[in-house]
Amino acid sequence: MAAERQESLREFVAVTGTEEDRARFFLESAGWDLQIALASFYEDGGDDDIVTISQATPGSVSRGTAPRGEG
Repeated sequence: MAAERQESLREFVAVTGTEEDRARFFLESAGWDLQIALASFYEDGGDDDIVTISQATPGSVSRGTAPRGEG
């Protein structure tokens, strides 16, 4: 059983890129079911260091002015 857990831990880390301690937390919480642990990881927001929401830069935001030459 220990070998299976170690393999699940390695696979979780390989898929998510997270640290072993965090991977172990999700695996233990999921009863060492890799699929459930992965689903829980991604439902929880995955890796907090990765920003997935793109934000507009100030220069790309429309100011609501009429096009030049019109108005």
